[in-house]
Amino acid sequence: MPRRPKGSGNSKSAPSANGVVSISHNRTKEGTPGALSDAQKQRLVAQHVPEYERLLQAQKDANKDMKDFGKTVKADLGKHGMDQIKLMVALSDPDGEAESKAKLAAQIEAMRWAKLPIGTMEDLFPEDRANAAERAERDGYQTGVKGGDPKVPPQFAAQTADWMEGWNNGQGELRGKFGQKPAESPKPKGKGKTEAPPTQPAEEF
Repeated sequence: MPRRPKGSGNSKSAPSANGVVSISHNRTKEGTPGALSDAQKQRLVAQHVPEYERLLQAQKDANKDMKDFGKTVKADLGKHGMDQIKLMVALSDPDGEAESKAKLAAQIEAMRWAKLPIGTMEDLFPEDRANAAERAERDGYQTGVKGGDPKVPPQFAAQTADWMEGWNNGQGELRGKFGQKPAESPKPKGKGKTEAPPTQPAEEF
């Protein structure tokens, strides 16, 4: 018997991840559905309807949550609070940082054309002259104030004590807003700051 060509429409289908049997793998090389009968297409549409409804409802719920979150941010931080949050997220990776700087530079350029008093690019983005210890402490603080775990990044392994100090400061500020005691962080390995033993009160004679 001659072999049936690949992609023919009578092959059995395997169940999908959600347990629905689909024959939608019957496609041409261009990615369009192969020849399906009217009954097959009707069955496929019926199979996909519940999943679409589930995803549509999830999207509506997510949009409502985001809208409510936006109202909270506006009440806490003002009209441009959400813009600041988005910028902080973008600045958390190198690509986002570069894109944010380029966008701001374009805005500054337009302001200069509009005759607004604007400084130079060096004023906007001065070179970071902080030493390794200062950068580690700053990074630790940012992690702590956002509620992150006290996990020292590999690039600051040599400045563990400084990073943990920054993290503790950030945690203290974060928890202070809610009237809670700062969480105790694990003691850093290696050299760190030691506390002097408490002094005993002098005895009276």
